[in-house]
Amino acid sequence: MLKDFLLLFLCFLLQTSLGREIAVLGAGPNFLVIALVFTSSKKGPIDSMIRYGLPLGLMQDFASSGYFGLGLTVQAANGFFAGLLLKQTYGDNHLSKAGIAALVTLIDGFVSLALIKFYYGGGNIFASFFSYTVPSALYTGLLMFILLGAGSVLKGFFSRTRKTYGF
Repeated sequence: MLKDFLLLFLCFLLQTSLGREIAVLGAGPNFLVIALVFTSSKKGPIDSMIRYGLPLGLMQDFASSGYFGLGLTVQAANGFFAGLLLKQTYGDNHLSKAGIAALVTLIDGFVSLALIKFYYGGGNIFASFFSYTVPSALYTGLLMFILLGAGSVLKGFFSRTRKTYGF
């Protein structure tokens, strides 16, 4: 549990500090969704929402200056859908996890835009959705796939090194 919380906190720090710096054409990866997909692997929707989505949403709300509860609602929904989709699919496949990360990013963007429109009014949800959320979802899915692949390569390298040298 502590390891999962540290991963959530690290991804929160990456999102707040590095997210805009590595954005391509204004769309950056969603490290919070990546953290949720990593930690929600086999927990189920309710457990993922309560254990991982709610604390991540609280961190997001405490760091923002907008309406309190907006991040909580969005991240709880993200945790629920990440747990639901990972439980319904073959979650050990890197491609399915990357697809789930992209799909949860789309859900995150739509729920966020709908809540912002509800609270603040104005603007076209679909224009923002297609110009920012869809590229962000593709970026998140690709980054998730690269991270999972790199993790598999490193895991294999270290397990062979341990067997060879007796570490």
